[in-house]
Amino acid sequence: LQLFIRKISKSRPEISPGGFYTLNRRFITSIAATVTTYFIVLAQFKSE
Repeated sequence: LQLFIRKISKSRPEISPGGFYTLNRRFITSIAATVTTYFIVLAQFKSE
């Protein structure tokens, strides 16, 4: 995880699918946070 964070902070990851729009670091981290939150909530409901 530390290696991933270090690599992301040094580079500027941008993805441009089909040239229609650009997915930058802010969008990618937002998606990662949303997915993480979803799995945490899902795990809490499953444990009951």
